[in-house]
Amino acid sequence: MSSSQRTRGQPPLRIAFVTPEPIPNGGVPGAAVLIARGLAELGHEVDCWTTMEQRIDPGWADVSGLTLHLVESPFRWGRWYTNSRVRPITTNLVLLGSKAWATPALVRRLLAEHRRRPYDVVYRFSTLELVGFGRHLRRLPPLVVHPEVHAAGELRWLRNEEHLARRCHGVVQRSLVRTVLEVRSRRQRHDVQRVAGVIAPSHRFAELLAADYDVDPRHIAVVPNPIDVERFRPAPRPEGPRRVRLTYVGRAAVRKGIDALVELSHRLDDRAEEVEIQVIANASLWSDYRPLLADLNPRIATVLGPRFNQQVAEALAQSDLLLQPSRYEPFALTVAEALASGTPVVTTDEVGAAEGVDARCLDAVPAGDIDALERAVRARIDDVLAGRDAEARRIARSEAERLFAPERVCAALADALAAVARRVPEAARS
Repeated sequence: MSSSQRTRGQPPLRIAFVTPEPIPNGGVPGAAVLIARGLAELGHEVDCWTTMEQRIDPGWADVSGLTLHLVESPFRWGRWYTNSRVRPITTNLVLLGSKAWATPALVRRLLAEHRRRPYDVVYRFSTLELVGFGRHLRRLPPLVVHPEVHAAGELRWLRNEEHLARRCHGVVQRSLVRTVLEVRSRRQRHDVQRVAGVIAPSHRFAELLAADYDVDPRHIAVVPNPIDVERFRPAPRPEGPRRVRLTYVGRAAVRKGIDALVELSHRLDDRAEEVEIQVIANASLWSDYRPLLADLNPRIATVLGPRFNQQVAEALAQSDLLLQPSRYEPFALTVAEALASGTPVVTTDEVGAAEGVDARCLDAVPAGDIDALERAVRARIDDVLAGRDAEARRIARSEAERLFAPERVCAALADALAAVARRVPEAARS
């Protein structure tokens, strides 16, 4: 099949893909791998630019048209600032500083490559700030940003959940985090006005970007994130009597609805003989709500802590229901991964990955409405106990393939990037 056929008739693009470290595990680094490979497999020429914070195995990049450009970063995992005795907020600040230090070197190398063989578009994945890029915009091809979160959203919920943060963090950390998010929010609002286009992983996140940062909605394309539909797939169900397993996978952090998860565990106490909740959670680098997990109902809930990606895949495939009670969630890869595993989901209407999913396998309740959350969960529990969940599991897998398969997502990403490239006169890119 020709490149033009693979790209649905459009000319192949030459793309400078600027991304956090692409590592074929999970989360944003794993999504970066799927995007880089997917765009190249569609016939586009992809130069993947990244700053290195750990050793990268380049074996995943064995795709024609895909080239890695690795730029050294002063940050390294395993040094004093990543020690378990050091506060995570310190690690986060060192990481942000290291990226700010390394990115200008990356941009200089990217510019040199652009002069040698011009790119059609610079595609900056995961990050909104233009640190290192801002003063070079006139010499670069059109720049498209694809944020996974924005500081204004994090800041809003940091303020709304001050009563929860007080239980988990001291006054110094709370003040420092608030200040960092305020600075980043202002910077992001300024920088996003200067880019040629924005890609958002959900319509809800696009609405928030438009409202918080005054982004023209006409310049925002909505494309969901891809997931590995081969790694996350259904598995045989355990036989014999067992408890219905509800699973939470994600960070125990601000805006994730950890307090709602705790309350739900107590509301389901009357089903303790029939239901179990497993919590697979770790803290973020600047928000740690794990102390709240101590209030979970011990008759129902077990905290497992963080797990490797393959262990998460196994846990999702063996679960009866995924819980995702977030109050702000631009996407939520775990929702898409659960669906790919054939596991139905109860989530909130603020979770981007829930958009457009068949209601037979996913319930999206109003964010913060614990009564609605409980009703939806109880109904799903009853379906499992009555053996009525087979169709929901089948539809969940089908929906994941329809919405989040890398080939489909990357085709939509290529269309969005090509649309931006076409808006810029050819002379401006020469």
